[in-house]
Amino acid sequence: MAEDKYLTKLFCQGLSVPVPLGRVYRPADALSAPLFAGPYFVKDRSGAGSEGIFVDNLQSDWAGARRIVERFTNAGKDALVEAYCPGIDVTVPVIGHAPYSVLGYVTPRSDKLGSIVTEDLKLTDHLGYEMVDVDGMTEAIREDIDKIWTTAGPMDYFRVDYRIDFVTGQRRLLELNLCCYIGESGAITLAGEQHGFSKNDILAHVVEYSLKRQVGSRKHCQWVL
Repeated sequence: MAEDKYLTKLFCQGLSVPVPLGRVYRPADALSAPLFAGPYFVKDRSGAGSEGIFVDNLQSDWAGARRIVERFTNAGKDALVEAYCPGIDVTVPVIGHAPYSVLGYVTPRSDKLGSIVTEDLKLTDHLGYEMVDVDGMTEAIREDIDKIWTTAGPMDYFRVDYRIDFVTGQRRLLELNLCCYIGESGAITLAGEQHGFSKNDILAHVVEYSLKRQVGSRKHCQWVL
């Protein structure tokens, strides 16, 4: 699930966590239209860091979406087509801690059509991140995270990425990032600062938690820890 967005979708559907409708297209597949209506958002099934995401990945109809699908499949990649979700991206950093702690709710700033976070925004990070109030969705999001943790945990740290429409109150989980960036300008560091944690504090906690978690897992390798 660290890289496979479609596997994440199936996993979350099984937990009754809301996700966008989606369909995978492999390089050898016939490019028939999905069974759900547009607008469509097309992305790499296994991409990270918004790689391959441009403004034209958002298409109003299947004819346009098909061209973007072919961009991926012609490069030998699986394409994931999803029903476009209005709203903004909201990422929720979580760290393992008795059993886990939600650090907060962060949105990456975007000046693109549909508030899309494109490859260039991720690479340069020139617009940065900001904390966001998720209004009355806090309890529902925490229930989602509890389901994920109970089923797939424990995890040293991870990030849950949503698309949230604050007009309708709808949330859709887009992906789980199990090995996400911890840096000076990242979402995890910004969220941690709200609790008085520095980047180094978070890194130290993640390493310490991970080592303690693994002590009993491989008794013949305890000397490593």
